[in-house]
Amino acid sequence: MAAVGSPTTASFRTKEPEPEREPTEEKIYDVVLDITTLDEAPNHSTGWKLEISDKGAPNTRKWMENHLKENPTEGDYVYLTENESIELSNNFLQVPKSNGTNMYSYVSVLGFFDRGKTFILNKLTEGGGKLPSGHRVTTKGISVSIPTSSQCKFILLDTAGHNSPIGEELLDRIKSKLDLKNEVDPKGGNTREKNANEIQYKLREEEIRTKIQEGAIVAKKAAEQFITSLASELADTVIFVVNELTWFDQQAIESLSKQYPSVIVVHNFKATGDKANYLALRRKYVETIYPGAMNKVTLPGTEIQVEYWQNNAGSLSHFFLCKEGSEVGVEVNQGTFHQITSLLNANVKPARNHPIVDIIRTSSLMMENYFRGPIHDVAVRYNKNTFEISLVASTKAENQQDAFTMTRSQVEYDGLNLGITSGDFKPLIDVIQLDECIVLKADIPDLMSDAKSKTYSEYEDYCEVFIDDDDRLVIEGKRSTFFLAYNSEGKSTNQCFSYNKTDGLGRRLIIAERKSGKFQRFVKIPKGFSNREDDLDIHFAEGTLQVRIPKRERITRKVRA
Repeated sequence: MAAVGSPTTASFRTKEPEPEREPTEEKIYDVVLDITTLDEAPNHSTGWKLEISDKGAPNTRKWMENHLKENPTEGDYVYLTENESIELSNNFLQVPKSNGTNMYSYVSVLGFFDRGKTFILNKLTEGGGKLPSGHRVTTKGISVSIPTSSQCKFILLDTAGHNSPIGEELLDRIKSKLDLKNEVDPKGGNTREKNANEIQYKLREEEIRTKIQEGAIVAKKAAEQFITSLASELADTVIFVVNELTWFDQQAIESLSKQYPSVIVVHNFKATGDKANYLALRRKYVETIYPGAMNKVTLPGTEIQVEYWQNNAGSLSHFFLCKEGSEVGVEVNQGTFHQITSLLNANVKPARNHPIVDIIRTSSLMMENYFRGPIHDVAVRYNKNTFEISLVASTKAENQQDAFTMTRSQVEYDGLNLGITSGDFKPLIDVIQLDECIVLKADIPDLMSDAKSKTYSEYEDYCEVFIDDDDRLVIEGKRSTFFLAYNSEGKSTNQCFSYNKTDGLGRRLIIAERKSGKFQRFVKIPKGFSNREDDLDIHFAEGTLQVRIPKRERITRKVRA
């Protein structure tokens, strides 16, 4: 199959590896959105920090100083409009343009921890080793890099690697948030009491450590999943970095292939310096597993041949890297980076938003999958004393605390999204657009007939349907999971007990798959359809909610001749 596009003039010369140097404090990406935990976003004392490169820092600081003079404000923070955010961002993020308009593609670089993502980014951005890689450096949040070559028309989104270890900083945050204390005094009482207290004290310490670890795991997995989803949602092309293929890698590649029209898998055989071993690995992990054929392209003006595996549709490409500086590395690596750049440049999209705008808008939409919401907006702000920049989420809900309560979570794996999924009940919906109306169907078990609520003892299930100020259809309610108590004759006593309680009769929970909790679903009403609640036709029947939204009436004005 012929290659897409043509190699650029960017240089990817392979050099002998330099001695490893300690990473400096210099900010190494063009911009980094530091997402350590999700609950920092609505926290107005922290937010998500937006760290910028040293190169863009002076102009950015000058812009904020001038903006503050023209817009004096009370308080420590200055919140920016979308246009002001773009003005600020242009000082540290110069995006590729064509004829005065933004023209580029987003490339998301994904992979598990310590697979070599940063090494690949260095080559694609012509960083010359400016991005530190190795066990001592972990990419934070989502980082944006723009290649220095004018021939490169793409923006690279680097993500924190999956399965990286939990750090001390996160453990300290969770410990502070949980505020767990050991009330046991190991030194009180006589000798026997002291011994007993010491045992109880150690048990309590172990319990506290376990709760902190569990909290850190859920927080980290939630942040990992959000970061990966954000980068994937923005991406036009995904680069997925692997070493020797694992089952998790295969799951991730399969998942990505179903989501994106263009996926590039880079098999980074970073410890392989022997050509025979490289060819054996290539056959074992690619040629015998994935359908397709080997493509051979000669770089213009050279005798260098690039070999990469591609499926028949051209949507999944496999490239290869070997040990940097080795004989086979010199032969393989240079051509690999040239051809990847060629494929990326062939997927450029015109008239793009500024990357900061895309990140803000996409983050705002995605947060509703993690918080009980509704999330109103994500804004850029700066501290007028320190000039630190951050992103902060806000809500229109009256109860701020409830809106930014994270949904109950459970750990699940699908190969790519290693992390948490909501443990709260979330109705599954279908939306069908017909000529005369839109029909929405939602599965809400236990809500029978046209009654919008029902009550058992202290448990109440309810469902409300309305249209909010943003012209979104909102389904809001609560679903409880409980069991009814029965008397000796097998008749219900109308008394209820939740699954985590006991009725005193020895009953216990064996399996718990049904989810419960408060829920909200939002559906944007398309143009041309009514946004008046009086026009909604709402019907409940045997656990299914159906909402009919008619077309908006057209008003025809008569014009006198």
